[in-house]
Amino acid sequence: LLPIQLHWPYSAMFDFDLDELDEQLGTSDPLAVSPLDEAEFQAFGKSLGETIQKQNFALVGPLVAQALWSEQKLSERLPVVIVALLEEVQAAVKRGDQETSVNLTYMLFLLSLSTSVHEVRCQEGSGFNAPCVVMFGFGGSSLEELQPQANYYTARGFKVLSAGALVWPQDLKNKQDATLVEELRLALSGGNGQLLLHVCSNSGLTRAFTFLAAWNAGKGLFAVLPQPTACLVAMVWECCPIREPSKKDMQKAHASPDDEMKATLAAVEQSTMVIRGCVTALCLKQRVDIGNFLSVDETNRLYGDAAQLTLQPPTWSYYPDAPYWDFDAFEDWDQNLAKPLPRLFLYTDTDMVIPKESVEAYIRHTEKYNPKAKILRTMVPNAQHCRLWGASMFRQKSVRGLEVLIYQSGISTCRM
Repeated sequence: LLPIQLHWPYSAMFDFDLDELDEQLGTSDPLAVSPLDEAEFQAFGKSLGETIQKQNFALVGPLVAQALWSEQKLSERLPVVIVALLEEVQAAVKRGDQETSVNLTYMLFLLSLSTSVHEVRCQEGSGFNAPCVVMFGFGGSSLEELQPQANYYTARGFKVLSAGALVWPQDLKNKQDATLVEELRLALSGGNGQLLLHVCSNSGLTRAFTFLAAWNAGKGLFAVLPQPTACLVAMVWECCPIREPSKKDMQKAHASPDDEMKATLAAVEQSTMVIRGCVTALCLKQRVDIGNFLSVDETNRLYGDAAQLTLQPPTWSYYPDAPYWDFDAFEDWDQNLAKPLPRLFLYTDTDMVIPKESVEAYIRHTEKYNPKAKILRTMVPNAQHCRLWGASMFRQKSVRGLEVLIYQSGISTCRM
């Protein structure tokens, strides 16, 4: 890591030539997507049905991305896409096609992880030579729901980049990455070069892992940025994580088959709850009544079956060759940093999604695998999951925790 107080210009590190970037990207430009025009979008439902009839699930993502490519048209097009997907789920259930109905439900879940889809919100702080914060939202959240945190950071002088926890469709995730990379390049070169990463819930953390993995690899879109170790100075983990035991953990613990089965069942139960919450949030925000398509029993069964796919995600849901970090990969990177990153765990004792026991267990785990890292914790009593910034008494507690982290990390900001 570079020294926390930076007094030399970053701009030279961020100058790049677009033709040179095209050469780095090669012929498979991740942003080479042809958006659907109005006439083509009118036939979206028909195109989706024809694609699903062939059971080529890998083609659904690109079609959805073409439909939702323009941020200006998201508000009018997203409800249409949701309804079209639900109609196909309904049809698959009626004909007894479990494979199709479950895969489509899983698609709805992945889409619902960011109800603002691939949008990125950029907000300038009030300070000169400002630091930057990148925030990734919780599953089922919109950018508007991250605004309370953003308001704190901008008042503190940060430039704020907010994004949802989008992972699918891959083309839209690539577009979100491209926007984040360009805005981050501008923020670091025009500011003091310091970055704080703020993640909300496990979904935001998972999205941050994929972003960091690609950034650390330094290829393609990310080639224009310095390594994350050159600018990342602190992290905030809000209402997370819950870390399910990995195969590596099980092997280390010499777990019995019964123990492995219990861990699997617990993971599926947790995923079922998350899927239900995220899909419900997406439909409510877009004023789509899922009850018009499926009964309560049908949705419960589909959510449970879709949760099984989280154990081994289908190949259509990701690019196998894309950089990816799970907890083990992140922790390996984290514990080998030349200068350990200070971090704040911000959580509540009444969280029904990620209980405080899970967060505190991971804090102890972090202290064990990375004993040199500065670990801070702020517990906000009686708040809901990722709702630590609404009521003034919650916000005051959260702000106090952030103030300590900013001070101990040496981040240079303006005073509130």
